[in-house]
Amino acid sequence: MYKVTACLICRDSEKSIGDCITSLVPAVDFLNITDTGSLDKTKEVIADICKSLDLPFKLSDFIWCDDFAAARNFNLAQA
Repeated sequence: MYKVTACLICRDSEKSIGDCITSLVPAVDFLNITDTGSLDKTKEVIADICKSLDLPFKLSDFIWCDDFAAARNFNLAQA
């Protein structure tokens, strides 16, 4: 059972998501990430970084519908 889970929503963040994940490592032991339709390599970068840091994660897809609350609620439901 995980004690602290970080819930992230992202899209087209391949250049910045690494710094975000790395900064969370000391504080969390699981990442729950929802991608809202990245067209770049965001999902691959997330997987590579989490695996290299040995940080458990779940990566889900959410079709963006111009409703941040819907994406947030989906992400929280995945956690």
